[in-house]
Order: sequence, then structure tokens, then C-alpha cells
Amino acid sequence: PAAPHPSRAASPPPHADLSAPDARQRSSRRVPSPGSWQALASVPQGCFRDLAASGPNLLWATEGQLYVSTDTGSTWRAAIQGRFTAVAVEGNDEYAGAWSQGLYVSKNAGHSWAKAAVPAGDTQFEAIIPGYAATLLGLLETGDSGKTWTRVAGIPNRAPHLRHLGRNI
Repeated sequence: PAAPHPSRAASPPPHADLSAPDARQRSSRRVPSPGSWQALASVPQGCFRDLAASGPNLLWATEGQLYVSTDTGSTWRAAIQGRFTAVAVEGNDEYAGAWSQGLYVSKNAGHSWAKAAVPAGDTQFEAIIPGYAATLLGLLETGDSGKTWTRVAGIPNRAPHLRHLGRNI
């Protein structure tokens, strides 16, 4: 098959080395080795921004909506409206940052969401990993499972990438 036209490479789905969303075909593609790919599932419409996966739990962030899947992408549910730019999943714990809206946290695989408390002005999310969120103003961390976040001192503004256990998120 022809190579996909990905919007951006993202977090690996279960049993994959790399996932590449294909905006034109509205699908997520598994890239197990150079020069090959495999279609995984159809994905919701919207301008893709980020993808996160842990087991069967997936988050799909778009410019207009956050989508949740608990069956490895076979079905999707619209969760929250907004310009979602960064997401992370670890087991049933899910995190989603919406530009100028805030940081949302779910402890039950995306079935319900709560808005977290973040420092004033820290609402431009660029990357999230469990426990940390990068914004235009610097790095945030949480010590209470995502309910409240504080700025990490000494980290320069605009940390657009985070690394967790050797994975770029």
C-alpha cells in the first residue's frame, strides 16, 4: 500500500512501535518497521493534535474535541469540546490539555472528567506525561494524582517535549 500521509507521529498504540494518524484517510496507522504500515482503526474527524494510548484506552485530541476509546479505537466517544493539544494515558488515568481552557483529568478511562487546578495563565499545553505538563510558561507537576498542579522552579519557559521512560510524548 501507499505510504500514509500523517499529520504527526504520536504515542504508540498497544503492540506498535509508532502510530501515525492519517488525516486524509481518517485512520490510525501502525508503523512496525521502516517502509511498512498497517491500518489500525478509523479515527474521529477533526484537525489532529495528539494521541495517547495505554492498553485498550486511547485519547485522540483534535482542534475541536477530545475523543475517548476504551476498545483500542474500534469505537470513539466525544468527551469534551475544546482545542485539545496534549494528552496522556496511564492505565485508567487520563490527562488532556485544552489550549486556553485548562487541564482535564479522568481516573476512570475517560468516563468522567474533572478540571484540574493549574497556576494562573498556564493553559497553553504543549505536552503531557503522567505527573507533568509542559506549557508555554514552563513545566507543571502534580503530587495529588492530577487534582492540582504547580510550576517547577528553574525550568525555562516553553518546554514543548517531555520524555518518560525513554519515550517521547
